[in-house]
Amino acid sequence: MQERILYIDNMVCHRCILAVEQILKDAGWTVREIELGHVRVIPPAADASLDYISEHLSSVGLRLRQDEYNLIAQVKGTVIDYVYDDLATTDVPLSELIVRQVELSYSYLSRHFSCSENRTIEEFYQLHRIERAKRLLFQTNIKIKAVAKRLKYKSPGHFSVSFRKLTGETPSEFRAKDDYKPRPIDKL
Repeated sequence: MQERILYIDNMVCHRCILAVEQILKDAGWTVREIELGHVRVIPPAADASLDYISEHLSSVGLRLRQDEYNLIAQVKGTVIDYVYDDLATTDVPLSELIVRQVELSYSYLSRHFSCSENRTIEEFYQLHRIERAKRLLFQTNIKIKAVAKRLKYKSPGHFSVSFRKLTGETPSEFRAKDDYKPRPIDKL
């Protein structure tokens, strides 16, 4: 059988990976590699239908991409990995990581993403970055300076300005409120 890559939207955590893996195995597919946003698989037969997989992914809040938007899923997966991976220690800019992952020019990807999503890659990145900051500020006692560093801001001041611009309050004001309700990552 010919190996395929399937692109899946809304994969945001390890539980999503486990759910996708189980759905594929239940359908008789062999999983070679699975990461947020995509999976390398071998179908069970030449005439294997994606309808079963698509339906079951939908039932758990995921979506199988079967069109030109596969690029979008790859870009989103790379952004989410970049923002939410606490163990990542890379100094490589996000734009370069996206280009390496997708193997197309950033300008092409940026235009394609903007047309499809009605926002830029940078806007998508900033939404996730601020949501991650909110979670860290609410759920931990990590200093604001450390949150800024973890989310790859140039300085705590830059982080505070960005946070205030997008939320209307400083990180300290946000932390003091103590009434945050996390937004699902796939809804940003």
